[in-house]
Amino acid sequence: MYFKLFNILYILQECIGLLSQAEHLLASAHSLQTKLHRGVQLGGASSRKEAAQEVGVCTEMMLEGPELVIRDPMNSVVGVAMKGLLESQGVFKVRRFV
Repeated sequence: MYFKLFNILYILQECIGLLSQAEHLLASAHSLQTKLHRGVQLGGASSRKEAAQEVGVCTEMMLEGPELVIRDPMNSVVGVAMKGLLESQGVFKVRRFV
C-alpha cells in the first residue's frame, strides 16, 4: 500500500517537473518571438506572413541548438529582425557607408 502511494507521488513529482520545464521553454519561446517580431517591425519586412514564418523557424532553431546560422544576415528577415532588436535595445547602431 505504502509502496504504491510512494510510486504515485514519485510519478506526480516527475510530471510536475516536466510541466515546469515545458512552461519555461514556452515562455522563453514566446518572449524571443515577441522580441524578434518587434525587430522585424522596426526593420521593415516585405511580407508579414513570410516574416512570421521565418521568425518562428528561427526561434525554434535558437531554442533547440546552441548556435544559429543566418544565411544572409544583412538582408534576410531574421537578420533584419536581429538587427532591429539589437538596435532597439541600444546594443549597437548599424552604420552604412555610401
